Amino acid sequence: MLIVDPRPAGARVYRDWLQEGGFAPEVAPSFAAGLEALAAREAMPNVCVVAAELDGGRSGLDWLQGARARGYAGPVLLVARAPEAAWRVQALASGADDCLDGAQLDTAALLAACRHAEARTRMLGALHAGERAQRDSDAQFRRLFEEAPLGIALLDREGRIERANRALGRMLGQAPADLAGRALEQFSAAAAGAGAAPPRQLPLPLAPLLRGEAAEVREETALASAQGGTVWTRITATAIRDEQGAICRGLAMIEDVTVRKQLEAELRHSQKMEAVGALAGGIAHEFNNVLAVITGRCDLLRNELRGDGSRLQHLDAMQRAAGRATALVRQLLAFSRRQVLAPRVMNLNHLVQGMLEMLRRLAGEHIELITVLEADLAAIEADPAQMEQVVLNLCANAYDAMPAGGRVIIETANENRGGSSWVRLSVSDNGRGMDAATRARLFEPFFTTHARPARAGLGLAIVEGIIRQSGGAISVDSEVGRGATITIRLPRAAAAAQSA
Repeated sequence: MLIVDPRPAGARVYRDWLQEGGFAPEVAPSFAAGLEALAAREAMPNVCVVAAELDGGRSGLDWLQGARARGYAGPVLLVARAPEAAWRVQALASGADDCLDGAQLDTAALLAACRHAEARTRMLGALHAGERAQRDSDAQFRRLFEEAPLGIALLDREGRIERANRALGRMLGQAPADLAGRALEQFSAAAAGAGAAPPRQLPLPLAPLLRGEAAEVREETALASAQGGTVWTRITATAIRDEQGAICRGLAMIEDVTVRKQLEAELRHSQKMEAVGALAGGIAHEFNNVLAVITGRCDLLRNELRGDGSRLQHLDAMQRAAGRATALVRQLLAFSRRQVLAPRVMNLNHLVQGMLEMLRRLAGEHIELITVLEADLAAIEADPAQMEQVVLNLCANAYDAMPAGGRVIIETANENRGGSSWVRLSVSDNGRGMDAATRARLFEPFFTTHARPARAGLGLAIVEGIIRQSGGAISVDSEVGRGATITIRLPRAAAAAQSA
């Protein structure tokens, strides 16, 4: 592995990331040093990561041309900050294997790109060697083909699958032999009615590739598995030529990028919620100032209207309305995570036990409330009043899911996750449950599944705001007809537990 970057800080970051992935990169701090490193090494590097801008006014494209002229045929990944589309096209046409956006690059993305480039190089090398000496290399190629972590398909001149490896079979939920004879386009999620919205719809432009009109095809699209799920994939297809230079078949490598797509969706959702929270917090602060004036004037009028019962009734109505508005402002501030908390060391068991009478009264006779509390529960550091709001809102949400009655379980436990110590509190019900669309919007402000909601729809949004502001995390596990479990995790306090 070779890194060519004249920026010491940038080169150091890329080196550290690659070392985390088990690589042993060498750093070349200049254009010339990078080319000299190629000549000095006994074995060529597996992958070269090259900055788009190098010293002396030269570019990564210039370095790529120099490396190719010196016989280096391995993959080159160019890194540029927010590269333009025209530059990407030029880089790929010049022989770069990938163009990475430095502004969006992180450890996982760089390691994935390097491993993908290595895997592609190994597969192409094995396939070309097999064409030249198929009898000698067939066993090795078959092993690489079958054990590769990427899905791989050999295509005939018409774009139909001749052979697929186990990874592709697992991806599509079928035996590799059952994929033979089918066109890759048939697995499009859009064609299968899976409801996906890929950035570019299949069919893939394989025909121009197999006619020799394109050197390579790269697409991100959704494929449908036999089980009815959707798999987001990155497909790279290339033409394979025989010894006479004629195209004899195609090679498609399919990488499962579903997790990356999910993380991108979660990031977009988080950014949207942050924006909504900022707006709600700003409005709440302004509204709070207005309410302060209203309630203050009401207090002054009360002193002036003593003994005037009819007018005091109107004043009482005004103050009750202002009180409800003040409560709504507090909810908005809790959602936007701008409310000032008063944390102290406390024990969730004590909090839950102190609320049981009220929670059972709210549940009514048709709902059974059960507690499963860990005896030696660790302490947390949080605002007791806010934690009471969290428990109350979670239980109210569970009650609403069981209009005909049911069972709610409040459970606490100590937990170790990711090398950290947590205190877990979960509220489970055996009510209606939720589908994926409802789960995705569960913590949005003002979202409710009730046709005529009795509340503002801020309950779970407030819970999420309080838990995040307290340094914790919240998750939901639910399916339609199987109830729901909402779990919060808060870091353990360093001090000994105290009574809430």
